[in-house]
Amino acid sequence: MKKKLIAAVVLASVMGLGGCGGIGNGTTETVQTTEAQTAETTAEETKHVEDTTLSAEEEKKMLETEYKAMAKGIQNIIGERDLEKLKEAVVYPCYVGVGDGVTVDSEEEFMDLNPDEVFTDELIEAVKGADVNSLNVVKAGLVVGDPSGKPNITIGLGADNRVGITGINY
Repeated sequence: MKKKLIAAVVLASVMGLGGCGGIGNGTTETVQTTEAQTAETTAEETKHVEDTTLSAEEEKKMLETEYKAMAKGIQNIIGERDLEKLKEAVVYPCYVGVGDGVTVDSEEEFMDLNPDEVFTDELIEAVKGADVNSLNVVKAGLVVGDPSGKPNITIGLGADNRVGITGINY
């Protein structure tokens, strides 16, 4: 820590001496050069963003790929009946159909749920038995579960635009 402090003081002193040495003409040229370089860099970054912008179809396909990857991960952890692991896949707000149904808005609220109510045998069987590759994304996201519709887990975008579980339905 002392070495870093000493290095900072020495650097500040050297920079201060350089500024007092009468280098005046070079300073204006340096500022102009820096401004030109910044403008050039900004233009290059803007062009790069435009070149990498995805079409709506490409964006939809990429999102579907993310949903399906998330679904496969959930299939691997759902049988463990571990809320702690499952909460890592949840985005908020998330509807959970336990009891009369609740909307959880935070990890704390999710962890307050009764694992026995969340991890029903029917839900586990439906999610683990789903053929993720054959599923299609619907308006709500990717619905992973029993072909009849329930029970299932819905994977979509949370309020923060992260991909994760947005609903658990029984």
